Amino acid sequence: MRTRRDLTRRRTARGLRAGLTLIELMIAMVMGLLVVSTATGFALSTTRQLIKNEGREDYTRKARFVGMAFRRDVGEAGVSMSSLPGFGSVNVFGDTVVFLGRLWAPTEVPVYTIVWDSAAWTPVADEGECGDNCVHVRKNPANTNINLVPGDLAMLTVGGARRLLTITAVSQNSPGDSARVTFLDVDTTLAYPSNLTGVTLIPNSSIYKLQSVIYWHDAGTNSLMRAANMTTAGIPNGQVVATDVTAWDAGVIFEDGTSGDFLTPGTAGRNFTNINAAWARATIGADRVDPRDPAPLRRTFEWRAVPRNLIFERNR
Repeated sequence: MRTRRDLTRRRTARGLRAGLTLIELMIAMVMGLLVVSTATGFALSTTRQLIKNEGREDYTRKARFVGMAFRRDVGEAGVSMSSLPGFGSVNVFGDTVVFLGRLWAPTEVPVYTIVWDSAAWTPVADEGECGDNCVHVRKNPANTNINLVPGDLAMLTVGGARRLLTITAVSQNSPGDSARVTFLDVDTTLAYPSNLTGVTLIPNSSIYKLQSVIYWHDAGTNSLMRAANMTTAGIPNGQVVATDVTAWDAGVIFEDGTSGDFLTPGTAGRNFTNINAAWARATIGADRVDPRDPAPLRRTFEWRAVPRNLIFERNR
């Protein structure tokens, strides 16, 4: 026969067995930690992969923009401007590439003839009629301002000679329906011959405004730069095309299929008339990086484009 004391002991034993044992609790904690660590690792891995994917999309997007701009500018080089062996519409030197052509805004900009008055002025070598770096030009049409402003690049033609000028000042109110044009007095501009050194002005010498594009690499900021005009000090007035560009190179492909990153105007096969294509190569990185992964996301891209206007002017 069970006593009250026996029943109390049985109820107490059952109450003690109602919870988890220490071993069961430790197993549950270990399993929970495994689940949490696995989920955390998966989340971190997914986040890092997303960051890498965004980085790849970033440098691919920048490269796509650079390639589109480069091909467009190569395609517009040489518009209404024939190349000569010593002076052409595509030029490369160092890490700089230059594209030149006649400007259309929206029609072709006029040519301005240099004022010629043999009774009042005797031509002198290396000088204009108003100084070493100054000429007067006839307005075209008459009584209208000429289409030149400080910072423009302009082509001076004297017979068969060409000079690339950086315009520093323009006075529209010169006498005799003319304008006074002053330019930077330097021997070379963007590796082209400049100023009046080595030439003597003759009748029908002229000036016209150029459309210009200059690409170069700013190593200090790792930026690819593009300029469409100059400062009056002769420095390209650049804008950033792409950031985190750690390497940049450019060159041309000649008619014989060889490539070069400079031109030699006096050498047959290597001058301005022998160019068939232009190329550029850049190593571009992503702006967004994973702080836990120090390896930068970078890729090297290369573009080639044909200066169709240069080839058209050469072959016609």
